[in-house]
Amino acid sequence: MPVTHTQHTAQSSMRFFAGLVIGLAFLFFMAPAAHATGVTPAIFEYDNLANGVEITDTVYVTRVKGDSEQVFDVSLVGDSAHQIQLTEPTLTMNVGEVFKGYSFTIAPTSAPNGSHKVSIKFVGRPGTQKTGGAQSAAVATGAQAHIFFGIVDHEVAKMSVSGFTIDPTEINIAPVLSFLITNSGNVDVRPDYIEATFTDLSDPSHIIKGRIEGTTLPFLRPGQEQPLSARFPEALPLGRYAVTASVVFHGEEIYRSIERVLNVYPPGTLAQEAQFNAFSVTPSTAVPGSLIKISGEVKNVGQIPVDSIFVVEVYRGDTLVDILRSEPKIISVAGNSQYVHTFRPDKNGEYKFDAVFEYGAKETERKSATVSVKTQSLFTTLAIYGGIGLMMIIVALIITHYLRKRSHGKTLKKKDVHNKKSHEKNEPKTKSKVKPGKPRAKTKRKGKKKS
Repeated sequence: MPVTHTQHTAQSSMRFFAGLVIGLAFLFFMAPAAHATGVTPAIFEYDNLANGVEITDTVYVTRVKGDSEQVFDVSLVGDSAHQIQLTEPTLTMNVGEVFKGYSFTIAPTSAPNGSHKVSIKFVGRPGTQKTGGAQSAAVATGAQAHIFFGIVDHEVAKMSVSGFTIDPTEINIAPVLSFLITNSGNVDVRPDYIEATFTDLSDPSHIIKGRIEGTTLPFLRPGQEQPLSARFPEALPLGRYAVTASVVFHGEEIYRSIERVLNVYPPGTLAQEAQFNAFSVTPSTAVPGSLIKISGEVKNVGQIPVDSIFVVEVYRGDTLVDILRSEPKIISVAGNSQYVHTFRPDKNGEYKFDAVFEYGAKETERKSATVSVKTQSLFTTLAIYGGIGLMMIIVALIITHYLRKRSHGKTLKKKDVHNKKSHEKNEPKTKSKVKPGKPRAKTKRKGKKKS
């Protein structure tokens, strides 16, 4: 069995792991506290963003030790903080975790043109932390990442390419070229086409050239950086080839690779194998006509790229009612991909979703899930609407009672004022015997004379 080609790590992954290693090393050697915290990357930069275009990214929180559970409060600082959306107000690192990702979304709306800066802060909560079965006192720690982004008021189509790789193949399977694509503009982009040249190392005069049209490639959204895999339009003869590739975008060559070596083996030499990693169906209960989401993830654990199709058979009871099939996706060696189907049940019943990934003549293990679909009963509907009606009646009675009480109180108050005035008017006035201007005569007290 020949040694398989090792796929080059994407630049984004290299940056992440390099930053993670450096961050952890810094914390380990420089930070005195066991709960010291850092982030990687510490700086995010985005150019040519436009209002109404959202970009999602991930920052990783790191710490030296994972011997405790710790909760971090997440907040934004900066004049443009309202242009960024946080997924959760907190981040929890469980026991055993020394780094954890946190996603945020830049969603500018009515942002002025020019440069903007926002800091995302992670502040650890002080107090008693869980450390397995014991508890320990923890101090407040924190870290922050800085987000720089520029806003423009016009469309910018800009793309860069790097990280070209090619996996070994067999004579009856066309080779797959993989690149790392970055969209640094504010509109969806994809290459015009990709050209590849294969030179036979045993006979340099034997050269095979071909083009992969851009119409067969997926679009990349603004701010995204992800691998792009494209299959060459024809299979190659047995042999060993030097491969170069170029990418053309908007009529210009934006990337030309260095030489890579491709081995083409006899049929059956390389093993194709895919692994069904994750499967979910939501919600678990539904009503007829509602939307059900079926998600699956597959990973290529073989020695050769695979064309994977996500197939879901839908049963109501024992009756097959639908078969959902995705478009084929090329998955390079050690790569993975996510697929999503949607389904709307039209009748009551127990629905079973039986899923599998097909690749070539093989398929993965099967996974299944059930959803109970049931129309709300008349009693439930009447109870709901009856309850709402009863609440409205109670509220109306309370308001009516309040208004009547208030009106009655005002009436009584007016009557009291009127009666008081009438009483004062009808009451006879007592005239004073003392004339104005003259002092009242003093009254002499009778008593025994002193001897």
